Amino acid sequence: MKSGGGHRILWSMRLTPLALVGFATVASAQSAITGTVVENGAPVASATVSAARLDKSVAREAMTDADGRFRLAPLSSGFYTVTVRKVGYRAAAQVAVRVPDGQTVSLSVSLTRAPRQLSTIQIVGSPTSVDASTAEMSLRLDREFTELLPTARDASSLIALVPGARKDQLWGGAPGVSNDYQLDGVSMNHPGLGGDFLSLSVDWIEALDVRGLGAGAEHGNFQGGIINAITKTGTNDRHTAFRVNYESARLTATNLNANEQGVEQAGRREVSGEFLGPIARDKLFYFAGAQLVRRDFRSPNLLTPAPHDFQAVREDHLDARGVGKLTW
Repeated sequence: MKSGGGHRILWSMRLTPLALVGFATVASAQSAITGTVVENGAPVASATVSAARLDKSVAREAMTDADGRFRLAPLSSGFYTVTVRKVGYRAAAQVAVRVPDGQTVSLSVSLTRAPRQLSTIQIVGSPTSVDASTAEMSLRLDREFTELLPTARDASSLIALVPGARKDQLWGGAPGVSNDYQLDGVSMNHPGLGGDFLSLSVDWIEALDVRGLGAGAEHGNFQGGIINAITKTGTNDRHTAFRVNYESARLTATNLNANEQGVEQAGRREVSGEFLGPIARDKLFYFAGAQLVRRDFRSPNLLTPAPHDFQAVREDHLDARGVGKLTW
């Protein structure tokens, strides 16, 4: 500072440089599965690689590149199942692959080719031989089968329970006249001349033996078969049974179509009974049965426009039959 003149003030300023502090962001490392898919050492491209955690919480999928390499990320730590698939190859899988936290696991998966077409298949079978003197394809229907019928019917209804057979018609196209109907091994008709003229009650039958040749035209075109009804036999215990069966025509539906000619059973009423027991214990036994059946048959009335209008007059059939048997 000087006197006399103007005052001059000198200011001295010192600039202090500011230090810039940089914050480095550290990214946490991610877990991953990498690897290659090969076949006999050659890379396999366009293969689908999937990884699924064992608890099903994480699933990743990727495709291999031209060098067969793949990468599955991001993944959480845990155990994974790695599966590789491609058309034309058998699928390959590696189970329980452990992936640590923040680390990358490297795998190498080998695939094997799968055939796209089957080779020649050769089937060898023994020649078919049919003995016309021996009835084949035999089947026995025991007493338990009769309980499967919804209502009381004759013995021929049991034939429908035989695989490949129908009522009154065994293997082949011939009707019931081609069958040999037997009662306890004794023929009750003449095959080719008559059918089942003795319609037994199913309550009298202990078992039904159905035997058929089952041979086609290439082996002589045998048709029909043998139907042997084995009736009940008395025991040391006396047994008596009385049965009543009723089928109402009002509750019976029709199987006839509109404008169709034919006849069908409408109603059925049955009264039957049986007696069996010993005459001489452990030696001689008896069995006796009787049955009375009345059936109504209806026919459609084709003169009315109603699709299911039946004729007012019905056919009435009354059947009465009985059987007696002594067994020594």
